[in-house]
Amino acid sequence: MTSLTQFAFNSQQVRIVSINNEPWFVAQDVCDILDIRNVSKACNPLKDREKQVLNLHEMGITSSDDPDTTRLLAVSESGLYRLTMKSRKPQAEPFQDWVCEQILPIIRKTGKYELAPSQPALPQNYIEALEAHLQSEKDKKVLAEANQKLIAANQSLEIEVQTLEPKVDRYDLILATDGWMTGEEIVKQLNISKFSVRKLYDILRKEKVLFNSDGTNLPYASWQNEGLATIRDGQCFDGRMRFSPVFSWKGLDRILDLLRKHQVIPRDKQYRFNFDSDKIVAMKRA
Repeated sequence: MTSLTQFAFNSQQVRIVSINNEPWFVAQDVCDILDIRNVSKACNPLKDREKQVLNLHEMGITSSDDPDTTRLLAVSESGLYRLTMKSRKPQAEPFQDWVCEQILPIIRKTGKYELAPSQPALPQNYIEALEAHLQSEKDKKVLAEANQKLIAANQSLEIEVQTLEPKVDRYDLILATDGWMTGEEIVKQLNISKFSVRKLYDILRKEKVLFNSDGTNLPYASWQNEGLATIRDGQCFDGRMRFSPVFSWKGLDRILDLLRKHQVIPRDKQYRFNFDSDKIVAMKRA
């Protein structure tokens, strides 16, 4: 099977003739690139197996450049290298690199003499059509197997997430301890029917979180030392100073545990609290 394909090296044409799946290069094009004026003289030293005159008419090839051209001198791959080695022109080495690194690998890989085929060739007979169908079925099978592996990997990941989820830290979002919350704010945001600040403080006093001093609920020193609670002072409408406990997000976490212990809130319910109106901590029982 023979064909003639034209390539471009630095805007200069290089015609390649395929003969039995072997590339033969038109000698005139090679010599033009190498700046060799006498093509016949340059090709004379080549071995007979490295050169031949092609009769395009007999081969059923019509030259697109000159339809009247019927005979071309062509050199084999080894003949091309010999011509290139004889040339002292600076473009000789880049030309040889271009042939070896770009053209020949494409030819050997695809069996076709085209750099960027626009679309696959249509089957020319029943066998080619059958081969194309088999290749299509193989591609579908490979795609299906890859898809099944992806599904299996996704299922495995979901199982892993479900396994690890109970072990994650109970905080979805951890904030610095510069946000504090009063007992009134805790009760308000819990929004539990008939659960008041008095009932909250009763539980906290039983659990040694707060103690009553002259009618004021104050946090124990242990809670203050751990940064769980502190005392906030404020002025009442009558001008007297008022002291009340406030709790950090760490302290709030401890309080939620105590409320679960006393069955005030469910063990697995998620709560979201606002600290200082612009800080949020989300807590989730593992």
